[in-house]
Amino acid sequence: ATGNIGEYLSKEKEHINTYLSRDGGFTWKEILLGPHIYEIGNRGGTIIFCQNNIYTDYFLYTLDEGLTFTKVYFDSEKSLEMKVINIITSPDNKSNKFIIFGKNKTGGIVIHIDIDNLKLPLCKEFSNIFSSETDFEKWSPTGTYNMFNTCLLGTKSSYYRKKQFVHCNINPNFESKIESQVCPCKSEDYECDLGYSRKGLSCVRETLDYYLEVDLFSPPSKCKDTYLVTKGYRKVPGNKCKGEELSEFEPLIM
Repeated sequence: ATGNIGEYLSKEKEHINTYLSRDGGFTWKEILLGPHIYEIGNRGGTIIFCQNNIYTDYFLYTLDEGLTFTKVYFDSEKSLEMKVINIITSPDNKSNKFIIFGKNKTGGIVIHIDIDNLKLPLCKEFSNIFSSETDFEKWSPTGTYNMFNTCLLGTKSSYYRKKQFVHCNINPNFESKIESQVCPCKSEDYECDLGYSRKGLSCVRETLDYYLEVDLFSPPSKCKDTYLVTKGYRKVPGNKCKGEELSEFEPLIM
């Protein structure tokens, strides 16, 4: 992503840099100064960058998600400059082939980039993910409340991705194995119910500026056997946690 750090948003070019996240946006690292147009290929194994909104005569590529960059000039004489409009690759992001669209004072320019010409070795896929012989690693996204809690929306998901420092070409036919398991419910799986708002760590009944008589404990008009009365909490929509529901958050059964 491109953006700026600090207390306020800024559109000033000197404030905007290029950042990369390897954990789904939980943490970010500044990888390039200034705004850049970028495109991701080879399932994240290759990223192409061009400077944005200025005339440039080169592009950058990284094979290790921003640890190192290689600069390549558009032509050997460094005489071709253009403003880059866009970089595209195949929609599935599996390819190592890119097209850079740009323009200069004489018209439009299209440049084809083929990283496969580097003849990178194919990434070694895993027979045993803990083996040093594989070029892949197992990764689970973490929760925003607790970075050590790998359950998100009640589910722990694990993905296999290329190790960052390895320079290799991911087989286009490679499919990342996804492992998923349901987690027991915890406090972060709940939010405040309608009519309640957060006060510290608790959800408390909102005070109204007008008179409204509501009996929370009255059964609904169509009631069969039992009905539920909120304690001010409800499970976050889409949350799939199960078992060990926290009684202080679960509704009363009347």
